[in-house]
Amino acid sequence: MPLDRWRVMLLPVFFKSYSRWFQAKALKLMKLRPTLARLLTLALILTLLPPTRARTEVRQDDEKTAGAEVEAGLRFRLSEGADEHVERATPNTVAPATPLSEAESAKLLARLPAIKKDASDTQDFKLRERSLPPPRAGETIQAAFTPPVPNAPPAPVKTTAPLEVTRFAPEGEVALAPALSITFSQPMVAVSSQEEAAAQVPVTLTPQPKGKWRWLGAQTLIFQPEAEGGRLPMATGYTVSVPAGTKSALGNALPQTKTFTFATPPPTLKSSYPNGESQPRDALMFIEFDQRVDAARVLERLKLQPAAANARLRLATPEEIAADESIRNLVKGAQEGRWLALRAVGPGGATKDALPSDANIRIVIPPGTPSAEGPRVTTAEQSFTFKTYGALRVVETACGYEKRCSPFDVFRITFSNQLDAQSFQPSQVKI
Repeated sequence: MPLDRWRVMLLPVFFKSYSRWFQAKALKLMKLRPTLARLLTLALILTLLPPTRARTEVRQDDEKTAGAEVEAGLRFRLSEGADEHVERATPNTVAPATPLSEAESAKLLARLPAIKKDASDTQDFKLRERSLPPPRAGETIQAAFTPPVPNAPPAPVKTTAPLEVTRFAPEGEVALAPALSITFSQPMVAVSSQEEAAAQVPVTLTPQPKGKWRWLGAQTLIFQPEAEGGRLPMATGYTVSVPAGTKSALGNALPQTKTFTFATPPPTLKSSYPNGESQPRDALMFIEFDQRVDAARVLERLKLQPAAANARLRLATPEEIAADESIRNLVKGAQEGRWLALRAVGPGGATKDALPSDANIRIVIPPGTPSAEGPRVTTAEQSFTFKTYGALRVVETACGYEKRCSPFDVFRITFSNQLDAQSFQPSQVKI
């Protein structure tokens, strides 16, 4: 087939492929600036036009081959290539040389000026500067730990004002008196040993319990008791007096006697047992006070209400206390000398059913009950109550919720007394 026909056949394929490539390039160019995009688009269009020389040569070839039949296949044109000669630069050569001898070297160096010596040419080894010592808190005083001459105590300020009692405590009715303190308006003793100062006590305490006086400074005097719990005895009224004419360390006297009083309370009921309902008729009872008491003297004044026929109260024995777990635990937790355990007994000393049944039992601690710590006695009545069990009866029955009982709910039955779970038999209940 002639070459021109091949060109005609391949030309549409070439233009189709080239148009796709041109469209892709154009889309990319449109993203650039408009002026640059127009220039590049124009350049691409110009590349599509064949050179004029090439068109002329194609026309001449077409004219030569017009009307002639050419063998099928491709045609090639060969020509001789021109030989290009490239000159290469020759590498630099090194001139031959020989080292100088020692004499020649010395003669050459002798022509140089002499080296001048400097004082800083020779230096010792340079060491790092020492770190600063860590800072110390406070101020360092270069002095002996113990001064050679003891400093004398400061002299009291002289005054002509009379001596006064500025503060004192406690005063009046107090629940507890841990100590007694009195403060004067002027120094009363010199600053010396505590033993020497304690020997000068210008205060009178009545009654005087066991304890020690000591000065808290030169103006405040306190009394610390040695009684139980580090406090002044309870149920006692105290009078504190500083007589007129008492002199201070400055020589000034108290113009008139200073007196004040305070008092600690008589016994107060702290806890009791039993309580509530359904208690046995031979129950052990327990009473605890806030201070030491004489159990026998307190028992003499206790009253049992309502009074049963020929019934009385007596102290519980150690064996009875040990056999009752509740009473045993209460005794263990109470302070020694502040409690008593008792029970009711009937005629002949029998304890069974000594208390009336289904009754509100009241144990009364009447006014005038004494204490074992001081002479003051109670001024008001104190008591506690509990209820004994009566005949066994059903108090309440229930089933389900809100009076709606289904076959799956349980029955609840409440009795007036405690039941013996060991002797209960399910056969006793019938449905």
